[in-house]
Amino acid sequence: MTLPYHHQIRAWVLMAALTLTLQAADGVIEINQAIVEANDGFPYVISEPGSYILTGNLTVPDENTTAIQVGADDVTIDLNGFAIIGPVQCTAENGSVSCSPEGTGVGVRAQALTALIARLVGEPTNTVVRNGTIRGMGSSGVRIFFGLVEGVRALENGATGIRSGNGVVRSCLAELNGAAGIFFSNSAGSVVEHSIALFNGAGGGIILGGGVVRGNASDSIGAVDGAVLGNWIGTQLGLRGSSGYADNVIDGVVTAEAEAQPIGCNLIGGNLVCPEGSAVQGASGL
Repeated sequence: MTLPYHHQIRAWVLMAALTLTLQAADGVIEINQAIVEANDGFPYVISEPGSYILTGNLTVPDENTTAIQVGADDVTIDLNGFAIIGPVQCTAENGSVSCSPEGTGVGVRAQALTALIARLVGEPTNTVVRNGTIRGMGSSGVRIFFGLVEGVRALENGATGIRSGNGVVRSCLAELNGAAGIFFSNSAGSVVEHSIALFNGAGGGIILGGGVVRGNASDSIGAVDGAVLGNWIGTQLGLRGSSGYADNVIDGVVTAEAEAQPIGCNLIGGNLVCPEGSAVQGASGL
């Protein structure tokens, strides 16, 4: 039976109200190209805590444009399998990576833009970025102060693929970036795990100023006052301060300050090398 027209209008209104109620209850805010353009363009600024989700790719117009700027604590950004895309392209030749054009744009940035802002509001913390691709940005793919980066592919960005002051990087891919693939600057409690960092430029694969690097595959790893455990390392393990390392497969060389020590056996250049006095040290023949 066909409802009278005024009853149809009432039904549509009720359905629309129900839809809005469900969206409000869900509490997840959508981001896509059309929404960004309708909100004054890039960068899309997040100023409230909450959950945000990409519902389409974001393409920035040039190498100096940041896609998403986080200005609040407790923000989760689900890339939802989509990509943030910039114009930069990187190539590797003779062991070095070059990227063009150079720029300042970042895919997801949760750091104060100026010293004044940093003094007034501090750096946003507890930022989560997960599940998608950030490619071709003028500077970093992800740049946060403290939080979690998980399941992100950072590819062909002009500088660092993923950069953080502290936090966790898990199950990520950083490849063919102009600088280090994954970089932590102030990371005494940080963890990089189950990630791949290959064919990156200056700085190498993974650099950690403290914390734990475990279960990764990387061309190179550099650690200061950290623990390097159970990784595959292609060319170089560089250790400073009171770093320890164990259970790694190292195809290249180890360079270490006197304070840095093996805390277990490592397979280095095809030879099992164990700490002096360990139970298996004699079996290695070294």
